[in-house]
Amino acid sequence: MGYVLGGVRAALVLLLVALAALVMLPVSLLPFKIGRARPALWVIVYATRVFNWIFNIRVHCDDHALLRRHEGFIFLNHLSFIEALALLSLTPSRYLAAVELHQRPVVGWMAAQVGTIFVERKDHSSRKEARRIIAKVLTRSAYPPVIVFPEGRLGLGDQVYSFRYGIFETAVEYSVSYLLCALRYSHPHIAIWKGRLGEGLVAAVWRLATFPGPLHLYLTPVKLVHPTPEDDPRVLGDEARRLIAEAVGLPADEGD
Repeated sequence: MGYVLGGVRAALVLLLVALAALVMLPVSLLPFKIGRARPALWVIVYATRVFNWIFNIRVHCDDHALLRRHEGFIFLNHLSFIEALALLSLTPSRYLAAVELHQRPVVGWMAAQVGTIFVERKDHSSRKEARRIIAKVLTRSAYPPVIVFPEGRLGLGDQVYSFRYGIFETAVEYSVSYLLCALRYSHPHIAIWKGRLGEGLVAAVWRLATFPGPLHLYLTPVKLVHPTPEDDPRVLGDEARRLIAEAVGLPADEGD
């Protein structure tokens, strides 16, 4: 039964991606915005809601209004590929992505149309340039918010890992507000993508596809921060990690 369900869901997702791409072709040419977001981005927002319906994913947010009106960054813990889709299903948002994604057919084009910020982070100089690009984009338009996972890697649900300070340096230098959010799942053994243990994305998606559900994702806005150039990025990063860890009931061990 699970294989049949998984196969049907996989087919529906492929159809959904194809339809979304076709709709985005003419919509991407529209010169205006709807609710401060590009029309093409709204296509993806509704596509992610259909994705949630296909996979029987229920997304809950404690303060949906705050999430919808926020400008700047949104920082949250990272456990699965589902987070990116979940945030988009709640509100228009943008993501950071490696420049290699931009070169991929269809997916790269779709990502560009919804305002994805493409950066290169191979070494110190490229990371510095990436922060400059991010700041430039946000200075020009702080909405939709940019989603960032400060851990920089997938968690296993046992703790919240150390946050990278670079994004906090950007927030401090350019006084970009950020909203801390904590997320957790009703069935973490289904949702968590064990990528850092070598699990492939296909395997993680197939596990979700064969799970009848419902799978509940709970998103909790924790704190809205307005940094200034006088703030210490490391102090802000450590505080953000501690607050998110407390919200999800996980340790934030300093020795990880």
